[in-house]
Amino acid sequence: MLLLCSTTLFIVSLAPQQRVILQEGTATFSQPVINPGYPSSPDLVIDSDFGPQNGWAIHQPPDAAAEIACWEIETDLGPGALQFTLFFLHPNPGHLLGCFRISVTGDDRAEFADGLDDGGDVDANWKVLSDPESVVLPPGMSFSVLPDGSILTSGVVPVAGAYFLSFKYSNYPITGIRLETFEHSSLPFDGPGHFPGNGNFILTEMDVGYIPSSVLPQISVSNLISGQPAVIDVTNASPDSLVPVLYSLTGAGPAGFSAGPCGTVEFQLSLPINQDLPLHAADSQGNLSFSVNVPAGVTGAAVWFQAIDIQTCILSNVVSMTVG
Repeated sequence: MLLLCSTTLFIVSLAPQQRVILQEGTATFSQPVINPGYPSSPDLVIDSDFGPQNGWAIHQPPDAAAEIACWEIETDLGPGALQFTLFFLHPNPGHLLGCFRISVTGDDRAEFADGLDDGGDVDANWKVLSDPESVVLPPGMSFSVLPDGSILTSGVVPVAGAYFLSFKYSNYPITGIRLETFEHSSLPFDGPGHFPGNGNFILTEMDVGYIPSSVLPQISVSNLISGQPAVIDVTNASPDSLVPVLYSLTGAGPAGFSAGPCGTVEFQLSLPINQDLPLHAADSQGNLSFSVNVPAGVTGAAVWFQAIDIQTCILSNVVSMTVG
């Protein structure tokens, strides 16, 4: 069986998602150049250029400070899930983000993101994405979610790397995305980056994917009767993806749980989270169905079920049931 507490992998597949087209990169400040001949701009993190001298940086001598960038979304997004991959590929070791927060807005595009690299308009009615479903960091790094919804990274910082984050949301439509960077006392020169020389970071690229709620995984459980076989069905998973089904006997969480290649995932299940059900893969249509024997003598027990699509790291809905 797949043990979800296994070592975190570096690469996570983002399919089947729709790529979000971003435009009008705007920042409160942009470092004039990363290196001579290589400018720094929030527009450069959405240009599909993964070159090591490309991206957005914020160093102001003597050290870096908290700055903000935002982008318009070309086409409104409805309800669903957003997946972010932040690439930090500069060869000078340690230029990764230390403390940051991602938000979304549904404001009119004329009201924010004026395209300026310095002193740009980043004001809007922003909604913080404060509860990541999945966070995958380079091996050796860890994270914590602070009370204000910001993510603080720590641990062994590599030369270069990528962060993967997944969020579900209910407020929509979405017209823009904001990336805030914050200083923190645990970071070099208080950050907001990990670079030991001045607390800077260089964000090379940011890829954003969208999964509509209509295609998010759905789980259902039938015939949950003591001493009989219950049937578990999952629909809308990724074709051929492994889809572990987990359960709790203590409540609907939330609780963080290490989910293999998906890193730490915030399940809507309370600890302890059980993963002893048979592991199955979805079929070519993204569906699976299997039966499990319900133990005798457990009538009246409450059970909460949730599935995770290992290919996209997206969680299903939660099913709460009482054993008959």
